[in-house]
Amino acid sequence: RHLLPSLQGLHDAGLVHRDVKPANAVRIDGVWKLCDVGLVARRDRAAGVCGTPWFIPPEGTADKRADLY
Repeated sequence: RHLLPSLQGLHDAGLVHRDVKPANAVRIDGVWKLCDVGLVARRDRAAGVCGTPWFIPPEGTADKRADLY
C-alpha cells in the first residue's frame, strides 16, 4: 500500500512498471519507494510478457493490472 501512490503516478502518465516485487522496493528516510524502472513502458507499447517469472500474473504484463498483481 505504501507504493500505490508511485504506481498511480506511473499509471496516470500512461506507463506500467511491469516488475513490481519486494526486491524492487526500497525504504529511504522512512519512505517506501519503487525502484528498478528498467522495464517501465508506455501502456500502448507494453506488448509481450516480461518481468520476474514468479511475479507475472496469468494475464501478462501489458497493462496496469500486472503492477497490482
